[in-house]
Amino acid sequence: MVALPQTVAQPFRAASGTHIAMTGAMLPRRPRIKGFAYTGLHRYSLTICTKDRQPFFRERDVVAMVLLTLQQSAAAHDFALVAYCFMPDHAHAVVSAATETADLRRFVSKWKQRSGYAYRQKTGAFLWQPSYFDHVLRDDEETWRAARYVLENPVRKGLVQVFDEYPYSGSDVFTREQLREIWQRGQGSSPALPNYRTAGLKPCATEQQG
Repeated sequence: MVALPQTVAQPFRAASGTHIAMTGAMLPRRPRIKGFAYTGLHRYSLTICTKDRQPFFRERDVVAMVLLTLQQSAAAHDFALVAYCFMPDHAHAVVSAATETADLRRFVSKWKQRSGYAYRQKTGAFLWQPSYFDHVLRDDEETWRAARYVLENPVRKGLVQVFDEYPYSGSDVFTREQLREIWQRGQGSSPALPNYRTAGLKPCATEQQG
């Protein structure tokens, strides 16, 4: 059985140390929940699309920049990055709040603002479309289903045979080996996610060196 990590793991890395994406599928659109504060110890699945669904994430340096701002923004706003995957025209992330004050809307806004600014400075173009899709995850098993969905996008598109052959997605919480063991167990029960507040874990890595 996979033991819960005692420290935040490094994300998946290609041989070059770079994260990229080629293609993928979309989660169904879910509007903001009326009356829900999006603050506190909750978990979420996120999908954010590029401006006019342009395939900006086919560019290696663009994905590297957007991933770095995702990691930095998650760390700054007390979110753990359970899973992520970049497809040509959208990005997926599964995140878990680490504190009672963690605010999803502030986190996503800061990520989009920082990455969008950097992209426009580089290219003169807008990176993101307005808003984003989110789904509040109820428990560990639903969180793992969302993470599997995100990480298996390249498999569904025929890019790889198994999820961990794809170098351009990953997790800042679990290692490749830990995630592989979970997948090998199929649809059976998955281990509980770490309790970041009580286990003393950092919510997310900040800058990852390739």
